[in-house]
Amino acid sequence: MNHFLKTTFFFIILFFLIGFSQTVNAKCTVDFDKSSYNLGDTMTINYANAPASASLSLSDPVGTTVKNWTVSGSGSKTWLADSVGNWLITLTGTGCNTWKSVTVSAPPPPLPPPPVGFCQGPIVPCGGASNPCEFCHIFVLINNIINFILTCLTPIAAGLMMVIGGFYFLAAGPSPGKVTQAKSVITAAVIGLVIVFIAWVFLNTFLDMIGVATWTGLENWWEISCP
Repeated sequence: MNHFLKTTFFFIILFFLIGFSQTVNAKCTVDFDKSSYNLGDTMTINYANAPASASLSLSDPVGTTVKNWTVSGSGSKTWLADSVGNWLITLTGTGCNTWKSVTVSAPPPPLPPPPVGFCQGPIVPCGGASNPCEFCHIFVLINNIINFILTCLTPIAAGLMMVIGGFYFLAAGPSPGKVTQAKSVITAAVIGLVIVFIAWVFLNTFLDMIGVATWTGLENWWEISCP
């Protein structure tokens, strides 16, 4: 009986010592709360099982130590990700030496503004305290008026004249006079379109020659740069 009690007591003490040893020698860890960050994000650094007076050091992408904390046990720290690249956090102390890195990337570019709808957008390009008018806005105003006429009024007027000319053709019958009138309406619509487009090209070419407008290719044609 005494031998059984001694053996039981021995194993109890042994298990207690093993558990105490594992508690004392628990592995220290350090990590970031995310696998990556964007520039301007707040990084959260989590540490656990740090020994007394352990050193928690944060280094930026060029290797400069930007912050050094004295920590123990478990907890967290925060820091602003103010540069792009690989950041490094190290936790060192008695029986503890571990590190973790994380990548900070530039945020994606903002989405372009939605395109202005047909016959929309301001004609007057300036006004108010936040956007005072300057001399160059005169050319922007002229260009906006031309574009409004070209892209909004001209297609509507030309389409209406085409419809009227077609109606005249249908109603002309055998009358040569009405056929001629219908042809005149359609011809006038086509000539009007040509004149408007030629005037637009001429005006923008003139503005380009005097240094106000800039040729940007067939996608945007001419653009007038004005603050």
